[in-house]
Amino acid sequence: MEVFKMNEKWDNLAEILKTSNNIVFFGGAGTTIENRLKYIQNKNSGRN
Repeated sequence: MEVFKMNEKWDNLAEILKTSNNIVFFGGAGTTIENRLKYIQNKNSGRN
């Protein structure tokens, strides 16, 4: 169930990213976030 909640959060983040060009991430999780964003971008590109 935790995995589902986590995916839901990332899906929400993906929706935010679609509507904003000015999001900058701060903090020590940069690499993890970058990898996850690549996953989101790949996932979204499959739909378009």
